[in-house]
Amino acid sequence: MAKGRTARHTWKAFERRLARWFGFERYSKTGHGEETPDIVVTNVRLVGRVSLDIECKLRSNIPQLLVKAVKQSNRNLVSSRHIPIAVIKEKHKQDDDAMVIMRLGDFKRFFDQSFLERLRRFAKRKRQKKP
Repeated sequence: MAKGRTARHTWKAFERRLARWFGFERYSKTGHGEETPDIVVTNVRLVGRVSLDIECKLRSNIPQLLVKAVKQSNRNLVSSRHIPIAVIKEKHKQDDDAMVIMRLGDFKRFFDQSFLERLRRFAKRKRQKKP
């Protein structure tokens, strides 16, 4: 952690960096608590129109099971056009409850520059329309 910065400032800064990358602002949770996402990216044209509700978590350590699974998915790539993901599920849970995990760098690579530019233009229009 940076000297003089509290844990609260550190995770807020992480959320702001991610929001900036997506071209949006961090969602203020004042009065909402855990009931709202950290970043909301709306009406993005991928396949039809979708929205991303992004929950950010900053940890000192990520469980090694997750780190190893993601590294293995990257190591076993068949082609640079493939997207490396890891799917992790608890025993005795439904398959649909499994988690899909990937590196942010791979996520960024998957969503090409044209996607990012469309997203940033949309965010700019949204900010300009604010009263």
